[in-house]
Amino acid sequence: MPGNISKFIVPISIIAAGLIIAGAFVYVSQGGLFLKGQLSAAAAAEKAVEYINDNKDTIANGMDTSLLSVSEEGSVYKIHIKVGEGEYDSYVTKDGKLLFPSAYVMEEETNEAASSGEEATPVEVTKSDFPDVKLFIMSYCPYGLQAEKMFLPVYDLLKNKTDMGVYFVDYIMHEKREIDENLNQYCIQGEQEEKFSSYLGCFVLSGDSGQCLSQAGVDKAKLASCASRTDQEYGIYSLYDDKSTWLSGTYPQFKVN
Repeated sequence: MPGNISKFIVPISIIAAGLIIAGAFVYVSQGGLFLKGQLSAAAAAEKAVEYINDNKDTIANGMDTSLLSVSEEGSVYKIHIKVGEGEYDSYVTKDGKLLFPSAYVMEEETNEAASSGEEATPVEVTKSDFPDVKLFIMSYCPYGLQAEKMFLPVYDLLKNKTDMGVYFVDYIMHEKREIDENLNQYCIQGEQEEKFSSYLGCFVLSGDSGQCLSQAGVDKAKLASCASRTDQEYGIYSLYDDKSTWLSGTYPQFKVN
């Protein structure tokens, strides 16, 4: 898997696939359950958590979700939730109709450009007949698992026409098992690619890596060798054991990709 992300103009079919993969928002206005107009922060948060729990098999990989806190942030409510053992920030519109798993903060960059008085430099986009599509996840994150479920059909359809792959964010939030699973997916994708779709399709449903390795026919000796080499190259487990290296003292680093 190449390390650099190339910029490209993609055909309509790839854009459509990207929208499917992104899963940018979840529509939650069902059955006329909302009051007209704006909901209170507590009501919107309760509605969002109720929706996630009602659909936890598809949204949260079967794990229960609870609300930790809610606050107003611009034109939306920010909800801090616990899904299984992990904690996440998500966002819900004030009318309670749209739930966003995550958001990007753009204001700081915009203000910096405005204060400098300089026009933004146009981005040079390179056209390519072989687009580069990367999905960045944490292997035990409920949102990551949901994204992989949506990614797989597109991957199977377009993998020979694009450079598609599953990549990993540079920190761990779900204990040591997430390191182990990240390495499983990294190594199978890199060295036993023909088994990757079968393995991942099994894992996102069952979460049982041992069963899925056998079911997909993965060469376990080859996988173990790859995981060991990767650990030696990136010092993954050493970083995990040394808490002084953890991001914000909380999250172990995972410097693979």
